[in-house]
Amino acid sequence: LERQIERTGWRIHFLHGASASGNTLVDTLMGVIEHHQGGEFLRNLSVDVIRGQVRRILAGDVPGGPPPYGFAKVIVGTDGTERHVRRTVRHRKMQEEEARWVAGDPGEVETVQRIFRRYASGEVGLRSLAVELNEDEIPAPQGGQWNDTTVRLVLRNRSYLGELVWNKSTCGKFFRVSKGKAVAKRSRGQRRNDPDDWVRVPDHHEALVERRLFDKANRLLSSRAKKSGSARKVKKRYPLSGLVFCTVCGSGMHGFSQVFKRSARYHYERYKCGGYSHRQSCEPYQVDRRGLERAILTRLQEAYAVDPELLPALRRKVPRILRRERSDASPTVDVQRLEKERGRLQSKIEQAVQNMGHVSPKVAGRISEQIDAWDARCEEITRELAEAGEQPTGAHDVEQEAEEVLALLEDLASASEDATPEELRLLFQRVVHRVELTFETEPPAKGRKRKRHRFLFGDVEGTALLESLQLVVRSVQGDRNPCA
Repeated sequence: LERQIERTGWRIHFLHGASASGNTLVDTLMGVIEHHQGGEFLRNLSVDVIRGQVRRILAGDVPGGPPPYGFAKVIVGTDGTERHVRRTVRHRKMQEEEARWVAGDPGEVETVQRIFRRYASGEVGLRSLAVELNEDEIPAPQGGQWNDTTVRLVLRNRSYLGELVWNKSTCGKFFRVSKGKAVAKRSRGQRRNDPDDWVRVPDHHEALVERRLFDKANRLLSSRAKKSGSARKVKKRYPLSGLVFCTVCGSGMHGFSQVFKRSARYHYERYKCGGYSHRQSCEPYQVDRRGLERAILTRLQEAYAVDPELLPALRRKVPRILRRERSDASPTVDVQRLEKERGRLQSKIEQAVQNMGHVSPKVAGRISEQIDAWDARCEEITRELAEAGEQPTGAHDVEQEAEEVLALLEDLASASEDATPEELRLLFQRVVHRVELTFETEPPAKGRKRKRHRFLFGDVEGTALLESLQLVVRSVQGDRNPCA
């Protein structure tokens, strides 16, 4: 701060302490020492404040700020007089005074009990309950409209059981409360504390809701949350979620959507590199969701297309084909797979080396680490190929495998782009083990600052079921490999 003030042209004159001697070196050293002492004083003061807060909370005092919706404050003076303070009224409490929560506005108390009764009945959800409250013109806790979030916060608030829960979050600069004691913070800013560090005081004040009703409503809320979680919704909307990976940094690609002008015409759904989204360790590579899913489905159908009229005859032939292939299996199958993996890794390394010249130094460092890992895997594969020998093959349930292959043939033949995301996801999970997408980064065009990212191709790694299907199709109509 002092350097910033001096840069503006102002001079700082100290009346006491730093810069009192007139010697620049001595004044600088004394200033550093005094700043350190000042920091230590603040840290010790922070510890004392936290210790006092914990002691007062455990003794039955209430934290600062307004009470929860439906409650009010009663402040007791040193002479025993009480003053009732409504929830929405700002007030000042002296240090020697005590405060406690009591039931507040009767209308708010009735609203809280109504929320728990209606939701516990199972007849309404969070949004429907919010609509009911808004239609009855009942103001929300902050004075606005009710929504599903405000209703959920009321249902989750254990204050309505008469229990005080303190230290849910920390916004202190130096310390936080853990196990009732002050411990140093690892990062600045506000953070959510672990539930084990919350300070709970049971029977702290009057309860507004019976425990049986509170538990029933929260059990229902938890069961509904499991069925309709946001992550689960995203996964259902993106059939390849968890199966698509970026070859540049090795991170998984997640689904994300963008809506412009709130019109379906401007609604985009893409798969985006998680290395860029979560760690900023890659470039913002992305690919259109529908285009990628259509390309993979088309490639699979073209490679494994079988005339539907041949399916009845195949039902008798598939078990015989699989039994023959399994009996004739040799280590060359594993060798082919290893050689294919090594070739794929070498292609990744070449592409990553080309991209390193067009990315930032931070991203280049991450890519270099990934290249080292791919090199190590290539060396491991080379050793495995050199030491490849006869591997005993386990027994296979050929009949069950044949049924799965035939079912997959029928599903591939009937699959279309109009299928729901959930149907496509179930199909991809059976045949696709991993999809690796390769991108290319080009320098910015003349007069522009943004780099250009171009999707090149994708490499599909099939599951064991797809390999069995490949054996059958190869015997029927020749060798076709969609992963080439």
